[in-house]
Amino acid sequence: MGKKPASFGDAGFSSLGAGERKAVRIRLASPEDAQAIARVMVATWRSAYAGVLPDDYLAGLAIEPRARRTRELLAEGVRFALVAVDERSRVFGVASAGPERGDDPRYEGELTALYVLPEHQRQGAGSALVEAAAAELAARGMRSMIVWVLAANRARDFYERLGGVYVREQQLEIAGVTLPEVAYGWASTDMLVVAHRRREAARKGRQEDGVGEGV
Repeated sequence: MGKKPASFGDAGFSSLGAGERKAVRIRLASPEDAQAIARVMVATWRSAYAGVLPDDYLAGLAIEPRARRTRELLAEGVRFALVAVDERSRVFGVASAGPERGDDPRYEGELTALYVLPEHQRQGAGSALVEAAAAELAARGMRSMIVWVLAANRARDFYERLGGVYVREQQLEIAGVTLPEVAYGWASTDMLVVAHRRREAARKGRQEDGVGEGV
């Protein structure tokens, strides 16, 4: 398989898990969101991979270079990002996706990054972001999807619960440490797209009934 080009991050860098499903407001990101996206990325890396990656590497993660690269990627328009926001419109979760980055003919799209701030995890934001990303990929003509997650990630089964099927493994080097990463795939994302539509219908129903949105 071909080497994956740069993207917003790695979908393996998240610590998600089962939790109560709550209404989550998600929108497409713009270059103006780059700083907030970078903050979420850095905070999530430090939380999820303490003890896995070197402490000095995690401590040295800088927001501005990631914000700059995120602006560039969003401006290019090949990939997109979605942000989950709270009642004050503050970004606390991010997913990015686009065309599959390798040369696997079985998958048209790829979930390339998924981050949720620790204090917002296990509340349904992660699954809402994955479903929304699948729906956006489908709207762009990509109805199958792959995601790469580090094998050390505590939340690997998160993707399995969402219907992802084990595809293969490969090695990834980060900060001088070689780590195995695992791919999960959806030959069809129809299930995720339907879940997204139902979630959005329920959220809008709550708004019409005058019920506040949970985050």
